[in-house]
Amino acid sequence: MAKLYHTQLVVSSIADNLAWIIVLNRLTDDAARWAGPHIIDLVDGKVIWSSVDAFETAFEAHFCAVDDKKAALTKLIKLCKASQKLGTAKDYTANFNAIAARTPLSDEDKQACYVDGLLYKIQNEFAVTVHEIDTLEKAQKVALHMDQQLAER
Repeated sequence: MAKLYHTQLVVSSIADNLAWIIVLNRLTDDAARWAGPHIIDLVDGKVIWSSVDAFETAFEAHFCAVDDKKAALTKLIKLCKASQKLGTAKDYTANFNAIAARTPLSDEDKQACYVDGLLYKIQNEFAVTVHEIDTLEKAQKVALHMDQQLAER
């Protein structure tokens, strides 16, 4: 049974990677140069993007113009100010990651911006509990867990 599952998983991964290779081979100019190392990784069997959205985020982060980065930064600031209206940390985190990938902010600045934009109830939980949130990923993981706990109360 385990062998069958592993075989299906490997075949699925190969088919997905082949589809990505076909897409990347159609790129031209700078995009083709950017795609080269990714094609090599795909041929080696690595899964680079879990979805089309993940690919788009990576592609846009690499190729968006300075004006787009400024626009994304403005959009991120608006998102952080309006996050109280979004409802859940899951929605806020998804929107934040999509926009933050296109900004020129450092990882530390993204983390600070993310925490500042969290729902007040989660910010309060951060303030009264001890959590190691030295990276954006850790802060997001803790915030999502807290949001889930608060929803269950």
